[in-house]
Amino acid sequence: MHFVAIAIFVFFEILYLSTQGVTRSALTYIIAYSYEIAAFYFVALLYLPGVWSKYSREWHRLFFIVLIISLYAVFLGIVGLANQSLKQGKLISDVSAPMLIGCLLRAFYINLLAIAYSLGRFNIAKTKEAYEHKMLRTEAETKMENNFIRSQVSPHLFFNSLSFLYTKTLKETPEVARTVYLLVGMSEYALANEKEDDQVLLEEDIVQMQRYVELQQTLHNYRLHVTFNINLPGYDLDIFLPPLLFINFIENVFKYGDLNDKQTPAIIEMYANDRTLKFMSRNKVQNFQPTVSKGIGSVNAQARIKKYFGDQSEIIIFQADNIYTVEITITL
Repeated sequence: MHFVAIAIFVFFEILYLSTQGVTRSALTYIIAYSYEIAAFYFVALLYLPGVWSKYSREWHRLFFIVLIISLYAVFLGIVGLANQSLKQGKLISDVSAPMLIGCLLRAFYINLLAIAYSLGRFNIAKTKEAYEHKMLRTEAETKMENNFIRSQVSPHLFFNSLSFLYTKTLKETPEVARTVYLLVGMSEYALANEKEDDQVLLEEDIVQMQRYVELQQTLHNYRLHVTFNINLPGYDLDIFLPPLLFINFIENVFKYGDLNDKQTPAIIEMYANDRTLKFMSRNKVQNFQPTVSKGIGSVNAQARIKKYFGDQSEIIIFQADNIYTVEITITL
């Protein structure tokens, strides 16, 4: 791309000079454009990046820009006097007004191109750095939160206790035993897929979502009005994704939703084909809130989706009247 840009620049320069009746030898063109190209890259890649990073005040930067333009204009003046001296066979040191103006304009033109290129590179680098810093911070926060949650309970003690409760309650209170059974399944699944780069089948993750919905219904004696619809073509799609990618949104349905209104039941839907995966949840909120934010869990869940799927994902979250809706589309 640089060679093409240089070729286009030189071509139009020569074309313009020819329209003005100026003709030069090939060697003259090679020498002239060699030091102009060298000056461009020196200013754009070495001189100005140091100015941008070292000085933040505008007048400091302006001073060094004026300085480099002035120095290059002086250089062009010296080169011009040397050329005239060689042509006439005697030393020429007088700088005419047209020559001075021409050197200043040429110096300004070449350095303006260098400034534009250098600023573009600098801004792109800063934007990329800010984005990478934000993603690293989000990833670190998510990992820290997950590690904190996992460190609260020793897995062995936890499972031994749940197994004891399940055995003790199975005959006398099967409802409680069912709750314990669901907790064991959910916990085993979460701990088995605790690495950041784990990938699971969509079918396995849906089973986990169903367990969570059933657990909540069990805890509320099946009085909650929640519909969980799954539309997968025979569960025969080998779709892999990070574990528990949508569980936070389902948790928010039960945490913030008004699930006692039979007229407006909460709806959780999952749809997939060989090209698209869609998740949707819609629920009436308990109290009308002007903001659609649902805390750090929702933020982290959105960050995970964007981290793994990037521009192939679309997340739409909105609240209209008293209905909170989440729509997530992932292109496979």
